[in-house]
Amino acid sequence: MNQTPLKLRTRNSEDKDIFLCHNSADKLWVEGLAERVEAEPYEKRHLNVVFDKWDFPKGKNFILEIEKYLDSCRFIGVVVSKAMLQVEWPTLERTIAVSSDPSGARGRVVPLLCDNVTLPGSLRVRNWINFRDEDRFETSFRELIAILRGEVPHRQRRRFCLAREFYCMGSSKRKR
Repeated sequence: MNQTPLKLRTRNSEDKDIFLCHNSADKLWVEGLAERVEAEPYEKRHLNVVFDKWDFPKGKNFILEIEKYLDSCRFIGVVVSKAMLQVEWPTLERTIAVSSDPSGARGRVVPLLCDNVTLPGSLRVRNWINFRDEDRFETSFRELIAILRGEVPHRQRRRFCLAREFYCMGSSKRKR
């Protein structure tokens, strides 16, 4: 019996790293974020973003384009804003995204919280990145890039931790 060889998917420079699911009301902010992400180096290339304005050709079936990219991207960033939660269209993208990692175990769906809103139930089981405060944008952005690069989060030792260790050491030496 003749069998055709299995074609395994290999990464190439055109692979997309993150699909940015968003509402059109947030498009300007999302485009700025996408530009910043694509300027970041990763392995021997730059990170690649799926952004509808750039990647969905006019005249093509955009629902098929959405499905194609949601299936092929390494991550899906769900831009959660008041505007996004008030319309149905991003709900379709979010639902497809969540179905690819229902429990959140793979960490594939990353909520990007832009407004003070209650997260939909399907996103509450996931750690999210806080983009609500403009003063914290760089910290939040670096957090997103670390996720896309697969980097382990940096742990900072704070004065409190050292003081607690000192306190604990000191308390164990007390006479009873």
